[in-house]
Amino acid sequence: MRIFRSAKPLYLLLLLVFIPSKAFAVDPVVQRQAELLFHALFMVDWPNSKAPQLNLCALTSSSESVAHVLASKYGLSSKRQPIHVHFSNSIKEALNYDREFGCDIYYLDPIFSTFNFGTITEMSYSRAILTLGHGTLFIEKGGMLSLIGEQKRDSHLQSSTQFRRARLLKVDERLIARAKKF
Repeated sequence: MRIFRSAKPLYLLLLLVFIPSKAFAVDPVVQRQAELLFHALFMVDWPNSKAPQLNLCALTSSSESVAHVLASKYGLSSKRQPIHVHFSNSIKEALNYDREFGCDIYYLDPIFSTFNFGTITEMSYSRAILTLGHGTLFIEKGGMLSLIGEQKRDSHLQSSTQFRRARLLKVDERLIARAKKF
């Protein structure tokens, strides 16, 4: 029994050595897209918000989404406020969280970006909500800022007219210039 206790750190070290390095690797496209959003979020401000932090409601079907990488980044914030990430696996669950705590940012992964998220879009007209998603269909359905590109070098942000004319959000002109227009 005593030998096992002293050998425990050695077992843990051996276990880590034999776990494939792929288990710790992040898809380079997902990493690049998380970096794009990390920097974009820092260029958006919620001027009327008095909350100590902003809530990002992430609708994801995978534990390896852009939002998961984003949540692991130290210093995730807008211009003035830190951002807390809450994960949901259904629109209904996210809307319930929104009713209780408020969602300032909605992130929809590539699967949720194709769903009907009209309720979220409608809320963004009357509240300071930023919607983030994937693909041109996301923009066509009323999303504000979309990640485009299947390859790391091709990944970029695309902005909707609604994003460029957001009344309740203050968006840095550099972000508007950098994000391609839809």
